[in-house]
Amino acid sequence: MSGEAARVLENYVQRLRQLIGSYNSSRPSSLGLELEGPFDIDELSTTEITRRPGAYLIFCEDGRFKYTGMSAKGTIRGRIREHLKPKTQASSFWRNCPPKFFCVIATPGEEAGALEEYLQNNGFYGSP
Repeated sequence: MSGEAARVLENYVQRLRQLIGSYNSSRPSSLGLELEGPFDIDELSTTEITRRPGAYLIFCEDGRFKYTGMSAKGTIRGRIREHLKPKTQASSFWRNCPPKFFCVIATPGEEAGALEEYLQNNGFYGSP
């Protein structure tokens, strides 16, 4: 990863950590969610947190944020594997920005959707 890509990714991760802290403060029912990662593709298979449901964020090799998703019933690892299949990678959505790094927030399935909405409503999906 180039120095510029590492800087871009770190800016996203820092902003994400701030937003998760705010999310935890704003929701008394929140379980104190924590961000794990970023992980590269090889680390996903050995990272215990990906065996649970929750939200995940995908970043490109150049550090740019690309996609967020959630696994409400299955595992985060299973959902991310779907994005890594050759057929999925061939889509125009991924062609110019293949997934490389992943951040994971383990959470009960019902909270993953609320967290995803919170991130969207609080400007995470713009530039870092």
